[in-house]
Amino acid sequence: MIIVVDANILFSALITPNGKLAKILSHPKLPVKLVSCHFAVIELFKHQEKIIRLSKRSAENVIEDLYYYLKNVRLYDEAFI
Repeated sequence: MIIVVDANILFSALITPNGKLAKILSHPKLPVKLVSCHFAVIELFKHQEKIIRLSKRSAENVIEDLYYYLKNVRLYDEAFI
């Protein structure tokens, strides 16, 4: 099964690190393929300050979580999607 992870899903996971979406994205042996586009990552960095403010965590913690989530997501060029 393939699941498309858009920027909103990543936003939610970063803002609520103990939520369901965060747990799904960080599951190491999830039996699905997670895909997204490069633009989703650009959107996250564009709104980084808002994510940090809403999550009430440090920038380092938010970026660490983003890195961990993106390790499990295969990124594609928007032209392919």
